[in-house]
Amino acid sequence: MLLPEMYDGFTAAVARATPTGLGLVQEAIDAAIAKIDMMEQDKRLDPAEFSAATFIPKSAFGAADRSPEIALHHTRAHAVMTDTLKGVRADLVNFRAACVAARDDIVGVDDDAAAAFIASRNAVTAVGRADTDNAQSAYQQAVNDNAGVVPTEHNPDSQEGQEGGDDGR
Repeated sequence: MLLPEMYDGFTAAVARATPTGLGLVQEAIDAAIAKIDMMEQDKRLDPAEFSAATFIPKSAFGAADRSPEIALHHTRAHAVMTDTLKGVRADLVNFRAACVAARDDIVGVDDDAAAAFIASRNAVTAVGRADTDNAQSAYQQAVNDNAGVVPTEHNPDSQEGQEGGDDGR
């Protein structure tokens, strides 16, 4: 039948896929969709066309004793084939919809991965561009500015002991 061939190609592409091979899976999905589209346009797969093209009237089986029995079996087989063809077409439509959904999901995952990568890259770039030399510069300036500081009994940065004329130096 036509479906296993299509499923095999799709399944093989998915089995070979790696996280970096999503493009190959998308190609296989697109190929399956294109093939289904072609098959849907094929009149031989249209149940009504099939039924009309393969119908054999009862009288065509002749007037022999077994002719009515052969006509009955042919009519039943014809009905079974027509209904089976309806099921095949429904499977094709469902498989095509699943392929489209899978393709859209792959594109969505790819877009999400790209957005996550860009966000991560931007964060790393921002951290890399941060001015991280401030502490070193402040230290060096403080060493130079405080080279002449001498020990005292009072904290020079506190308000205690500033009043009363005792500077403690």
